[in-house]
Order: sequence, then structure tokens, then C-alpha cells
Amino acid sequence: MKKKKILIGALLATAVIGVSSCSSDIIPTTSITPTQSQEPEVIKKTISFDSQGGSSVISVSVKVGDKVTKPNAPEKVGYTFSGWYKEASCVNEWNFETETVLGDTTLYAKWTVVDNPTPNPDPTPLKSFTIKFITNCSDVVADEAISENNKISMPSNLHKDCYTLVGWYLDEAYQNEYDFNTPVTSDLTLYAKWVVSEYKVTFNGTTLPDVEVKHGERIEKPSNPTKTGYTFVGWYSDNACTTVFDFENTIITKDTTIYALFKKINDSSDIDDKGNGSGNVTNPGDIEVEAVSGAMESGYITFKKLNGVNEYDYYFKDDNGNYSLVDEKIAYTRALSSSTMRVDFTGLQAGSYEAMILPHGSTTAVGTSVELNVISYDRSGYAHFNYTNGVGAYNDNGTLKENAIVLYVTDENKNEVELSYGGTTVRGIGNILNSVGADVGGGKANNGGVANTNQGIIKKLGDANIPLVIRFVGCVSNTGLYKKGSFSAASKPLIEGLTIYDSYDNGGTTGDNGHMARIKSGKDITIEGLGSNATIDGWGFHFMAESSSPTLGKSFEVRNLTFINTPEDAIGMEGIQETKNANSKISASVERCWIHNNEFYGPSILNAAESDKSEGDGSCDFKRGQYLTVSYNYFEGCHKTNLVGSAD
Repeated sequence: MKKKKILIGALLATAVIGVSSCSSDIIPTTSITPTQSQEPEVIKKTISFDSQGGSSVISVSVKVGDKVTKPNAPEKVGYTFSGWYKEASCVNEWNFETETVLGDTTLYAKWTVVDNPTPNPDPTPLKSFTIKFITNCSDVVADEAISENNKISMPSNLHKDCYTLVGWYLDEAYQNEYDFNTPVTSDLTLYAKWVVSEYKVTFNGTTLPDVEVKHGERIEKPSNPTKTGYTFVGWYSDNACTTVFDFENTIITKDTTIYALFKKINDSSDIDDKGNGSGNVTNPGDIEVEAVSGAMESGYITFKKLNGVNEYDYYFKDDNGNYSLVDEKIAYTRALSSSTMRVDFTGLQAGSYEAMILPHGSTTAVGTSVELNVISYDRSGYAHFNYTNGVGAYNDNGTLKENAIVLYVTDENKNEVELSYGGTTVRGIGNILNSVGADVGGGKANNGGVANTNQGIIKKLGDANIPLVIRFVGCVSNTGLYKKGSFSAASKPLIEGLTIYDSYDNGGTTGDNGHMARIKSGKDITIEGLGSNATIDGWGFHFMAESSSPTLGKSFEVRNLTFINTPEDAIGMEGIQETKNANSKISASVERCWIHNNEFYGPSILNAAESDKSEGDGSCDFKRGQYLTVSYNYFEGCHKTNLVGSAD
């Protein structure tokens, strides 16, 4: 098993070198970077055969650098054929086994006189016939003159891009195939028959049969294979299982092997009793580690804080022993107490890592090394069906997509955190995510609701294909909103910018759409919790599409969060339906949503605005969308767990 290593410290970082491999608990099978191959230009030369008085031998075309196939020996009465030579004087014999073609070449037949030749009992001269070859390709085969009852040789070394020669025929309709073992008794015209080349596609590491695919076609994705004691992860184009095979876009132009990747189920050496990865200290240093573990595409270390040190550096060590500084998109440090620190690593590919911790800026401290064993999320389900771009802001191998923006949100900074792009800066997580309203991306302001300052930044990121990750740390609360009726007040500040128009709390008559961050026209967004206690208290997320931007409203992920006190939806997904009748049509569909590894608890706060929603609406409420996966979630006391419909 190859290992990646992580270091935490103040060492000078060398150049970052990304190294990935399949770990010992991963069984690789196939995948290649899905690119369309381009055939190089084929250069050919002509090989002529001078029989020097014997029966004629046809010329052939051969690619430069290839070997020429040895033709059938010519015949000459009273002589024995003794080979082909490079000059008419027959000094240097041509070696068909080793020599390659570099240019146009003429080979000469050498003859040896037969002692006491048997006289020809029939002195009648043999007739001569002409054989024409219609190659149906760019290669040309010269006409061949041959004596009666002799046999001709099949032309060799013909080439036609993307086609395979399957035989020679006596007619253009390819009804009568010619047998080259037949003696010639008349003039002949032979036609070459070509068919589109077929290639063998092999599914390595499985019992699936090989498949024959024609040149230029795509291969259909097979059913997921099974292996006792393992879970199937996906198909890859390389034996190391680093590049996902793209069934939709890869054109087959040669024999291809596709590799299946499996991971072990409940391997006690790599999985702890909670289903997470494992970890251990490998080299104690100046920093005392209290706990270390890998998890699903993540890991963490808790360690004792050094006196007077508030900042720490973390390094990954690759297989070549080089150290790479881990940036803030991967590592997040927080104080758990006055004496204990915790760092979380997120966006890790499955495998074994070694890490070191050092105080920031130190040149004398001895780093502490640890090992993390990281496992993958299960990416089965419709959200990933025939989709290899990665749902949300992560690639299918668990790493961040290129140019992704990462924000860390706590209850303390929820109204101060900023997102900037293209000259636009938005402040506060409610304003950042909530992109619905009468203002330019603002929140609606009916009956006391407050318009926000989103400024369309979510759509701007989507249009520019910039992935966005929102990582919540600890409990981020909005329960201070509940001030009237059956709602109980709380002391925490509200999340500014959430949609609360026409809500019960503001003198309205409905609770629908209340306390939701309505994320409109987004793309490649992941909302996730950091660690094991990230909580969304009293609000939720609503992923939406709009007719004016049908290519957006795609690719959302919510993971590793706990939802409590949700008066409306915890997570919603909604496309656009032009009319709500028998002729209704969806003009904008929300697609590729992956809701997984979350916990949902029924609201303790009743929403008296709508009697049918007295225990919240849908914990997960989805309509007018497709390609959705809801997996590995826990629901308790929820009125509706997975509400799926086409209209309200």
C-alpha cells in the first residue's frame, strides 16, 4: 500500500507534489483519462520484387519502420530460388525477421542452377495472366503477371484508418471470396473488402465478459460488479484508479482496459466502530497528540496547545519524502478549550496519510507525526448516474474541484463572513446563500421581512463554473427568530438575509418558505459540516432553478450536518413548472442533488401558520427535479422525511 504523509509544522515547504494511489483496502480494476486519441500520419514506402527471370511477385506498400512480409517464392524452370537480396548481384541477403523499411526498396531474386533438371514433358509454353488488385484504400498494389496454374500471393501490409481487411473477392458486391490456394487459369480482378475495426474492451478485476466495440463508438456502462466482502467504488481508466472512466464522452479507438475499484467492508485494520477511518501516532514530537483518526474523505487531530502558540502548520509527506504545506482549503484549526486544539482535514482522497504538526514559524521544534487512514463516501445512486464531473464542489475521488472557493462559518462569524468574486463582495452567510427577492438578488420584504444584499453572487459563480464549499463549524443558529405565538424566544442573533417574507413571525399568514436560504441558479455547491457536531439550528437550504438560466440549478451536495428546530424544510429542491395543470411543463429542472450522511430531528417549535405543517414541512422536500440521491441519513420525529412531488 502506498502512503501519503501529512506533516504539521513550520518547515520550509518544498514544491507541492500530488501523489495518489490505491490503498491496501482498495482493489483497483480500470480507467483512463477520457480523451479522444488522434491517429498519427502514416508514411509508407514501396517494396518491389525483381524476380530476375522468374515468375512475377507483386509490389507492396509498408509503413516506415515496419518489417515487410516475406512473399511466396517465385519459380524459374531449371533453377532453385535461393532468397531475396539487396542488389542484383545478390551479395547481401535481406533479413525479413529483423530489417525494417526506411525507404522505397527493390529486392532481387537469387537463383541456383538445378543439376540434371527434369526435362519438361510438355514443351508447350505456359499462358500468362494478369491479376489486378482493387485495394479500396490509399495503398496501391501493382498488377501481377503470372503463369498459368501458378498461385498468387495475397497482398500484405495494406492499411486503412479505422478499418480491418477481411478478404479479397471476385466481385464488387463481395459475394464470392477468392481462395489464394487456387491455381490461376484466367485474368482476374480482385476487390479488397474492409469493415470498421472492432476493439476489445476488458473490465479488469471483474467477471464481466469482454465487449467488442466498433471504432469511434462509445461503450455502454455495465452494471456494477460485486465482490464478496467489498463495496464497488467505480470504474477507472488507469490501474492506479486515479482517473474516472468517462463512459459518456470516451470514444473507443483501440483495445481498452477499464479498471474496477473496490473497497473493503468493515476491515478492522482501517475502520473504527463508528464506520470512520482510523489513525495513530507514528513519531511523537514536541506536540502531544490526544486523538487522531481518518474519516470519510477527511480526518482530524486533537493535540495539546503549546504555551503561547496559537497558530500551527501542517504538512503532507509524499512517497518521495517531500513535504507539502497544507493550505486552508484543506486544513482548519480551532481551539476546543484553553489547552486543546483540533485540526480538521477535508477533501482527502481515500488512502493512508502521514502528517506532522509544528508550531507556526518555528525552526527548532520537533514535529509530531501521525497516520490517518481515510475512506470514501458511497457514490452509488441516481445523483451520480452517468455523471463523472463530481456532484457538488468535489471530484468523484473526494478532492476539491479546481478553483473552488471555501468558506468556514461559525455562529460567531455567521453575519460577518464574506464572499468575493468579480468585484462583488457579499457579507453574511444568509445574504451569500439567499439569492431570491425583489432587489438584485435580495430577500423579499413583505410584511416586515428584510431584503438582503446577495447581489446575484451565487449565479455569478455558477456562470463562471466556480465551485463553492460552505463548511459549518459547530452549531450555527437562527432560533432567535421565534418571537411570537407558540414560538419561544432565544437569545442568539438572527441570521441576516434569510427569506422570511409573509411569515407568521412578521404578521403574515404563512410559514411557507420561512427561515430558508433559497439558493437560486447555483452550480457545484457543497454545504457540509466540519467534524461530528456541526448543526443547523432553526433554518434550512432550498436549491432552486429558474427558466432564464436552465444550465444552472445543478450539482448540489449536503453532507455531515445535523438539522434541528426546522419550522419549514431542512433541505428543499425545486425547479420551475410553467403551469400547474394537466398540461404542465417543467422549464427548469434542479438536477444532481446528493443529500447524504446527515441527521434530521423533528422540530420542537410548532409552526401554527399552517396546520398541515405543524411539525415542519418536509425534512427533505423535493419537486420538479431529477437525478437525486438521499442516502445514509437519520430521521427522528420528522413529519415528512422525503417529500417528492411535481407541484405544490
